Amino acid sequence: YTYDDSEDWNGVNEWGGDLNKGCFGYKYHNMIVKGKNPLRFIEYGFSAAIMLIAIALINGVTDINLLASIGVLTVGCQMCGLVVEYLKDVKLKWILHFNGWLLFLCAYGIIYHAFSKAVANNSIKPPEFVYVIVVVLFLLYSCFGLVQLTELMCETRFFNFLCCNACKKGNGKWCPACRNVEETEVSRKSARCNPLYKEMVYVILSLGAKLVL
Repeated sequence: YTYDDSEDWNGVNEWGGDLNKGCFGYKYHNMIVKGKNPLRFIEYGFSAAIMLIAIALINGVTDINLLASIGVLTVGCQMCGLVVEYLKDVKLKWILHFNGWLLFLCAYGIIYHAFSKAVANNSIKPPEFVYVIVVVLFLLYSCFGLVQLTELMCETRFFNFLCCNACKKGNGKWCPACRNVEETEVSRKSARCNPLYKEMVYVILSLGAKLVL
């Protein structure tokens, strides 16, 4: 898609149009259309760290050093996601993206290790729903990374050729991330994912993860 700062979506008050004026200098609407929202990852840096630390405490992690490590690893993961949105080099994007996955897996690995150790050292096993909660929360957190992974695949020629041909032929109707939404007047002239769908998925995942926790 193409975007001109001087344009206000052709003067049409579409979704987020009232946010054009910005709040404290941060023009949320313009940032979303550009596919960059640094406040999202900054907020995740705080909220995701607190949530993972809460999950760790519930699973018996009380060592302050381990809790601090989980917090720092989570913040580092979110900062990797933030930088990926601003980089232009696709190869560097992939490196930082997988570095974010490594930090996330290390943080959740500490939690899983404490959980499995607690289960092994106790004769009374936890109810099955406890296992489900641990797994579901892990999958929900992983979905945040999958959103960015999908975006990177759309920007990478190899994956774009293999996975997106059918999607493009159908005008993106089989892929919500790539869908061309006529009413928003965001034309998908490049291989980039629709920024509004990306933001919508992030918001839904954020609400879902917090509600489940």
